[in-house]
Amino acid sequence: MAFGVLLTIASLFADPLALGMPGTGFGWKQMLGTLLGLVIAGLGGLVLYRTAQADAADADKEEEDESA
Repeated sequence: MAFGVLLTIASLFADPLALGMPGTGFGWKQMLGTLLGLVIAGLGGLVLYRTAQADAADADKEEEDESA
């Protein structure tokens, strides 16, 4: 997820950070980097969310097993 966020930020601010060719505007490489960064960050967030949900379900199940 962190890589996706960094890629998105670097792509969005490539011109001010002097990562691209000056004066070319927002090009297709920046657009592609931004979209890929958002997809990677979104997938990373989804994995984290599902992992947290599974951990919570496992903890609830173990709690029920201990009280029974």
